[in-house]
Amino acid sequence: MRQIILISFLINVICFNSFSQDYYFYEGRRIDLTKRLDKVAIILNETNYNKFQIEQTLKSHVNLQGELKEITENIYLINLSGQVSETEIEQQINSIQINEELVKFATAVYYGESRKVTQIPTDEFIVRLLDLNNKTKLDEINFQSNVEIVGNINDENTFILKSKNGVRLNALQLSEIYYQTGYFEYCEPNFGYPEGCLFNYTPNDPFYTSQWVLNNIGQSTATGGNTSAGDLSNSAGIPDADMDVDLAWDYVRGNNSVIVGVFDTGVDSAHPDIYQNLIAGYDASNNTGSVTTDPVGHGTCVAGIIGARTNNGLGVSGIVGGDNTLNSNCRIRAFKLVDGAGNFTSNTNLANAFNLARTTGVHVSSNSWGGGTPNTTLTNAINNLSNNGRGGLGCVVLFASGNDGKNPPFYPSYLASVVCVGASTRHDQKKAAGTGNQWWWGGNYGEDVNGDLDLVAPTICYTTDIRGTGGYNTSAGTAGDYYATFNGTSASCPNAAGVAAMIFSINPNFTRNQVLDYLYRGCEKIDNVGYNTVKTYGYWNEYFGYGRVNALNSVR
Repeated sequence: MRQIILISFLINVICFNSFSQDYYFYEGRRIDLTKRLDKVAIILNETNYNKFQIEQTLKSHVNLQGELKEITENIYLINLSGQVSETEIEQQINSIQINEELVKFATAVYYGESRKVTQIPTDEFIVRLLDLNNKTKLDEINFQSNVEIVGNINDENTFILKSKNGVRLNALQLSEIYYQTGYFEYCEPNFGYPEGCLFNYTPNDPFYTSQWVLNNIGQSTATGGNTSAGDLSNSAGIPDADMDVDLAWDYVRGNNSVIVGVFDTGVDSAHPDIYQNLIAGYDASNNTGSVTTDPVGHGTCVAGIIGARTNNGLGVSGIVGGDNTLNSNCRIRAFKLVDGAGNFTSNTNLANAFNLARTTGVHVSSNSWGGGTPNTTLTNAINNLSNNGRGGLGCVVLFASGNDGKNPPFYPSYLASVVCVGASTRHDQKKAAGTGNQWWWGGNYGEDVNGDLDLVAPTICYTTDIRGTGGYNTSAGTAGDYYATFNGTSASCPNAAGVAAMIFSINPNFTRNQVLDYLYRGCEKIDNVGYNTVKTYGYWNEYFGYGRVNALNSVR
């Protein structure tokens, strides 16, 4: 029977060369993908071509109007000037693939659960053997398919595989071929995510007293809104529509034994308001133990909300930034998830970041990104960190719910092991399109069979930015070191993560479940709506979860 399967496998290899596959299986459930009609990806063979030769050769085969962009050394993306037909996409793919020496294959590109996310089926995929005794069968299949093992991920049964030069099949097609042999628990693409697309920050291109999220006294602060669309440029909040962090500081201001992992674009490690609170980071894109830069600014903004140095006479106050005395702060460890150009790394590299966090004592993991389709390897790594981090005490892993304004939240925020964080405004409303003076986005909310929103936290807030002109605030000199309107659930997530770190600061040996109990039960039931659903930690509402985070309630 096995021999029949292997013979059938070889037939499928030939057939799939002309077959467009737009799905894969996750936990036995088929995940159907929506093809983008404005992008084409090119995966290259390993050659001696230099960058100039590569780009000149590829441009000679691009028939459609658009921009050719290098994503990694072996992946290029054509961003078309507009949408075209599926037929034109196929014709462009065929034209590019004429150069068999340089091009391994060209492929369609897909949306994630969020249409702001782009997923490239690369030449890498992930498989997990049902029985490690069948490793020889894996080797046979690899030999027949011209595929090699790159390494293990998560455990000894799970392998990262990559096709060799000349293989025309993408990761979706190879995943399906391997899955059909019956030897594997799962086979999934190791998607590429270009251009920082997983981040939830939603830009709109135009200091303690201004940090209303910590202490809202009704002060008027910048909104970052679009005045031509009816948004106010400045708005006064409702007093006490905040997290009461200023009151919680009477109990605790941080604890140097607590480590907060900021899984993001890295951090500007020389920023004068952050550097004292940083410890050595991890670059998941290059598998190196150092993070000194942030090519985007997103991670520096997130890190500042949680751990900017407090009471040092500079800039902003971090939630657990201490009081500028020795060891009064939590420590921030940056897990950089992008390369030097800001492109997101692969699922396996993302998983490796969580695996490292599990074994290095991280108490809180803040993740202001998401929206790709689910991936078993990544899910397992997140779950493992959450449940087994810190020698079994667990880690509080938080993810932003997303900025699409839809029900339900997107992956991986809805996972049961994750705290799913939605967004609230300076008026204690749910941040939806039309509230908060940023009309163009809303936080995801609600629930479905996969999971639910757990709580909300403030968004559109003051924080650190890359120094000078390098970040979202492009003002020259020290005027560019801070950003007044960092937004999206990307801002909400680190606000909630900072409060989780405050709880751990009371006792760094708390278990994950103890912290979650304090965090959820400390939430305020805001906006005069019914919290009628009873869940594990009390009454719940589809728009606010257990409510808006309140640091004082959670630490006293």
